Amino acid sequence: MSTDRLAEVRRRHAVAEAGGGEERTQRQHKEGKLSARERIDLLLDESSFEEMDKLVRHRCTDFGMEQQKAAVQSGYWPLFRFNPVLAREGKNPLHIDSRAPSLPLEKYVYNETRYTMLVKSRPEVASQALKLAEEDVKARWELYEKLAASPTAEVPKEVKK
Repeated sequence: MSTDRLAEVRRRHAVAEAGGGEERTQRQHKEGKLSARERIDLLLDESSFEEMDKLVRHRCTDFGMEQQKAAVQSGYWPLFRFNPVLAREGKNPLHIDSRAPSLPLEKYVYNETRYTMLVKSRPEVASQALKLAEEDVKARWELYEKLAASPTAEVPKEVKK
């Protein structure tokens, strides 16, 4: 291996070991957190863990974010927060973070292999399932909107403790 290539491998190894850099590690420490490498060192014996592919550059950069965005926009996966502390204060604990569904559910589900396989194998069942799913998305969204708009929401007794 040439000196230049060896130097590059060592540089990349150091970058990987830094896990985002000293600034990021310090920020995690300020928040009372350990880095991933520090957690691994605490949990495992030195010889019981071998890291593979440390120097591999992964080609995936979006991690399916467009499909996840479609799930949210279709209403299949609404984003919301529930804070039981607000319920104890007599306030509404539910806050919807996503907008009302704006993408037809079909645009989301037919990008998922599990649904396209059903369309290919049993189109009549797939059509019925899509119709039921669309009704469910609509009903759930209406329920979430109603709950989020009320001054307070009913909170299960075990949450009120």
